[in-house]
Amino acid sequence: MLRRACRLCPAPLRQPMPAGSAVRGCSSGGSAAGEAGGFAKAFEKFERLQDTTEKKEAAPQPPKSFLTLLRHSKFMQIGDPRGKIIDGKVFQVVGNDIYVDIGFKFPAVITRPASDDARRYVRGAVVRLRLLDTELSTRFLGSIQDMTLLEADAQPKGLLYSPVRATPA
Repeated sequence: MLRRACRLCPAPLRQPMPAGSAVRGCSSGGSAAGEAGGFAKAFEKFERLQDTTEKKEAAPQPPKSFLTLLRHSKFMQIGDPRGKIIDGKVFQVVGNDIYVDIGFKFPAVITRPASDDARRYVRGAVVRLRLLDTELSTRFLGSIQDMTLLEADAQPKGLLYSPVRATPA
């Protein structure tokens, strides 16, 4: 294949350039053995990578439907969350009620346990829970529609971390 100039410089070629070579026959230099130098090899490699990315970009994939995206989402991979053991972070304590952020639509509300560790359930503590229901909703007396309490129901299984240190026994 005969070219007027090599890829690296505008100088004319002295001899025909075989395919796959970047500097062979270049009047501006090159190695005596006819092999491409380090820069020429890197340049060829970059050019090949650029050609493959252009080919991939040329054929864009059709957009996926919402149902396909939803079906393959991590949220759907969880399955039914009822009965699963999860970890949550305490974000508010009111009396004996502890509000725990579990990462769902509503926080879980648990009662403070009657154990010695009860004082360690403070804001910032990490709690292990068994999730009973993600949304407490029911029809109240005389109501036609369901009413939600804007909270999830869970059972406390233990304390994983607390900013309050345990007192030595």
